[in-house]
Amino acid sequence: MRKILAIITISISIAGCANSPHSTVEDDVLTIQTHLKKKEQGSLAFAVRIFSHRKNDEKREKQLNEQMGYGIDSCFYRIYKGRREFPTGILPVANGIKNCYEYILLFDDFDGNVNQEQLVYRDRYISGKAYNMILK
Repeated sequence: MRKILAIITISISIAGCANSPHSTVEDDVLTIQTHLKKKEQGSLAFAVRIFSHRKNDEKREKQLNEQMGYGIDSCFYRIYKGRREFPTGILPVANGIKNCYEYILLFDDFDGNVNQEQLVYRDRYISGKAYNMILK
């Protein structure tokens, strides 16, 4: 319950952020947009949008929506002090855009002394590739 309240509070407070560090990675299958939304002592919040360029039939699209909604928890991690750190919370955002999957990622254990962030998305359901985003 506490995590849900924290996610909602962060989501509301970061909605107006405009000039945050960001990264866009694109290939022939996916486009991934990442924004560092909140950087405080002890925590980080990222907003991530994944756009799929593949055309899917209705059955595959329904399956993909389910996978991207519920099976995404270990697909994201950040490189922090040379090790992988997985998010403490992932909030799927219903945005109404076809073939677009949006998330708010929360990370703890942050000391505030890093000038750039490295976030990795290891896709399991669309391309099978790993995407590395450097946010400056």
